[in-house]
Amino acid sequence: MAGGTEIDVAEFLGDDGGTTDRIGAFLHYYAADSSIVALGGLMPAMAALKPPGDTWWDSFHVFSVARTPTEYVFRVDGREFFREARAISRTPQWLTLSATASDYELADVTPENIDEETQVDWVRVWTL
Repeated sequence: MAGGTEIDVAEFLGDDGGTTDRIGAFLHYYAADSSIVALGGLMPAMAALKPPGDTWWDSFHVFSVARTPTEYVFRVDGREFFREARAISRTPQWLTLSATASDYELADVTPENIDEETQVDWVRVWTL
């Protein structure tokens, strides 16, 4: 995409109505009419990629995206879970790590559940 593509390797983790084995991975970009296009979604096959009884948020996992001139390959712990050949960015990209809540989630943020944290051990970026 000439205007760039947002790459979300783990936009959503885990617990959604009792389901603890899903990860949401997305590519977002602006279409010619300025509407936002989202590719990807919740990955229902994620349960097979973690040890039995494990949750995505209680143990360490390695998330990665390999970006080539022709596709994106998303992996967790070295195992592929999503591949996309559309929306390839044609502009320089940069890395942003964020753990933000959307406006619609703010009602669920209370003093009782504000103790959530994300730990990042290391980050590595290669140029194309």
